[in-house]
Amino acid sequence: MENTSSKKYVLISKLDAGKRQLESAIKHFLSYSDIVVIHSLTSSAHEILNDLAKKQGIESIIEGVKNRVKPERKKELAKKLNEAKNFFKHADRDEKDVLEFAPLQTEYLLLDACNLYTSITQETPALIFAYRSWFYCKHPDVLEIEEHQEKYKELNRVMPHTDRA
Repeated sequence: MENTSSKKYVLISKLDAGKRQLESAIKHFLSYSDIVVIHSLTSSAHEILNDLAKKQGIESIIEGVKNRVKPERKKELAKKLNEAKNFFKHADRDEKDVLEFAPLQTEYLLLDACNLYTSITQETPALIFAYRSWFYCKHPDVLEIEEHQEKYKELNRVMPHTDRA
């Protein structure tokens, strides 16, 4: 990592910011760090990467789901999908509320952010590869191709998803 303490300004692109947030979220996730931190970093990375992807005509998995929901239910879905991100970021209207948070949603959001980054850049950094491998070992049933499911089930026997390290 570059030492920036002596620099007056550092130039950071949106893509770089998204990548840094994404890779930090993965590092925190793989080391069993705080779920609020992981979700907040993941949400921020996803938002940047999703905006960049849209400009290239790339649709995220989550956007694809949103686009297939009945018009009268879109607002409800968007509210639910953004509930944790907004709860962890704001306290202007709900300072006494308590969130019933399911960390599993972070796993899927993190996967979508990884896919967005790879779609935008056509590259798969090591941390993204590691996270995807972990995810598919834990959730092989989400894969469409049965042969891929079997490969990840076998990988999971050798390197169990229960050991993120």
